[in-house]
Amino acid sequence: MDDEDQATLVGLIDGEEREADPDARSDLSAALARVQLGDDAALEILYDELDFPVKGDPEKLFGIEKDPLVRQLGLYARFRDMGDVGWGVAITHLDNVAERLVRAAYLLCPGGSDRIKREIASDPRKPDYGALIGALSSVKELKPVQDDCGKLHDIRSKSSEVPHPGEQPDHDTWVTAQHCFKEVAKVCIRILMAAAGGRGG
Repeated sequence: MDDEDQATLVGLIDGEEREADPDARSDLSAALARVQLGDDAALEILYDELDFPVKGDPEKLFGIEKDPLVRQLGLYARFRDMGDVGWGVAITHLDNVAERLVRAAYLLCPGGSDRIKREIASDPRKPDYGALIGALSSVKELKPVQDDCGKLHDIRSKSSEVPHPGEQPDHDTWVTAQHCFKEVAKVCIRILMAAAGGRGG
């Protein structure tokens, strides 16, 4: 299975045109997992970006976001490892990883919008990520990375070919995208670890 096939499978699982039947989606997810990195290897890609050890069971840390997080990390690594020709698509998946982390953290932060939390808990595609980034201004714990989220999402929109024509990112853009992601990941994972510790996880 090549990269394009894997991206198509991810679209059927997580994308706008995703498979409606939950059982079929589960089968597609299992098929993708067999050809991608295992959970531990995928999460290690994320953990390697941090300057502190991540403790806790991933199922408890990431909750409902864990499976899409693992899928996006696998795709990110595949395109990252292609070098500059893969940067545009890698940035797209990096932005998707950031979105999954922000969603997981937002659910656990006091305050914020109850409506947004209900949407996160009930639909993997809602709320719109741009709207969620805008809502971070009202969440004390996540407000510090609102700008990093917005900058990475903007780079994804302008410097990739997914899902619409853009432009090839240069080295500086690639470095900026990775920096923004690391800042977002550090804050979100600290929130997730603190909450898991409070739950006895």
